[in-house]
Amino acid sequence: MKKDDSESFQQQMADVKPLQANRVYLHKRKDQIPGIANRRDAAQNTLSAHTLESIELTGQIRPRDILSYRQEGLEDKIFKNLRQGKLPIDSKIDLHQMTVMQAQLQISRFIHECMLDGARVAIVVHGRGEGRERPALLKGWTNYWLRQIDSVLAFHSAQPQHGGTGAIYLLLDKK
Repeated sequence: MKKDDSESFQQQMADVKPLQANRVYLHKRKDQIPGIANRRDAAQNTLSAHTLESIELTGQIRPRDILSYRQEGLEDKIFKNLRQGKLPIDSKIDLHQMTVMQAQLQISRFIHECMLDGARVAIVVHGRGEGRERPALLKGWTNYWLRQIDSVLAFHSAQPQHGGTGAIYLLLDKK
């Protein structure tokens, strides 16, 4: 630092007073926080329950299966254009690396935001889960959850350029 810079800095800092710290907060490691092991075990048990229920609720979905759903009354032409990826895409969410619980929360938030923004068509990337102990877990849950949401008019596995069977096109109600 040049002498002029140092003097300038000292002049600018002349009226600055050090903070008086009356408390010191030390971050504890997670394994030192009381009850963290119990919470971790509870979360794992909840996830295990989701995993066990998933086969019953979602059916046995394989990684390369095509997902397809449409509400009664939806025009054939609109559904065909959705299937073929011809509708303009307004929004996208990627669920990779999420747990089942995180994905459920994110899908719910995502659809809510899409509805607020007036988005009509979206892509949900759920992945295929190939090479895993329980393949297509998020894919199966996504298939199950979206069928329960009234504002979801239709969905279909995406074209290869948009993720293929690891993603879906989602058509939302305008209302």
